[in-house]
Amino acid sequence: MIMTCDDLKIEASSRRCIKHLSHAQNFHQFLLLRRAKEILVLTEQHHIQWSAMTRMLNNNQTDNDRSTTSFPQHRRRAFKYKLFINELPTLTQLIKRRPDLYKKPTCVLCNQEDESQEHIWTYPAHHHTWINILSKAAHLLHDAIKCNSDTPPHIDIIMKLVHESRTFITKGLVFTIFWSSLTTYV
Repeated sequence: MIMTCDDLKIEASSRRCIKHLSHAQNFHQFLLLRRAKEILVLTEQHHIQWSAMTRMLNNNQTDNDRSTTSFPQHRRRAFKYKLFINELPTLTQLIKRRPDLYKKPTCVLCNQEDESQEHIWTYPAHHHTWINILSKAAHLLHDAIKCNSDTPPHIDIIMKLVHESRTFITKGLVFTIFWSSLTTYV
């Protein structure tokens, strides 16, 4: 028996084909959710590198047993998904769930703006910490590239790429330009 779709022969196994179609349909339904509106726009504009994203979101830290997930791995994965869909438990999110418990969404650090995921990343008092984290990440990335490349880029190029990807990093997204630049070096 030969499977076809629109008069095209399907060369992959039927099980794999149905699995991919099911994943695509679920992903499409996710993108149509109101909470994923921003991700849909970024996807339509080809700003997200989805193959790297799915790998990063589903990364299992151990190579010993890929069939199981430990509790710390599960918590890490849950954090990545909450970051990705803008569902971290900030006051803005908590007040939606329990308005009887949380009266106002004002940030406890600045008492001026609502505490949202974006506010946490852009809060001026966190600026130097955030710059240090990005710089450390750039240096680690540069070291990894040096180990895997004959002609590694200068650290300033990596630093610029990481810092320009800041908005995407805060959402747990892999920026297409960032990914494309890295693949030219490795």
